[in-house]
Amino acid sequence: MKRPSQRDRVRRHLLEHGTITNVQAVEMKILRLSERIRELQDAGMKIEGDWVRVDGKKTGTYRYTLEGGPRKIPRVVYEVRDGVRYAKLV
Repeated sequence: MKRPSQRDRVRRHLLEHGTITNVQAVEMKILRLSERIRELQDAGMKIEGDWVRVDGKKTGTYRYTLEGGPRKIPRVVYEVRDGVRYAKLV
């Protein structure tokens, strides 16, 4: 099975969690987060960014936030009834 693209992984993370930082992206082996964010913005996602601040001081961490926060991503659940496999979204 083919691994999802970096853009798809960033998109899914934003939809599930609402935010992503450059540190989280590096842990996901995504080194050009700003470019992936730009691609998602060009595709119509509303994403804002700002420096993470501690005690009012800017840190080296940048956080991108999805407008409206995290979304519930539907999952496919399968069930078998009378020998027939049915799929439903939950």
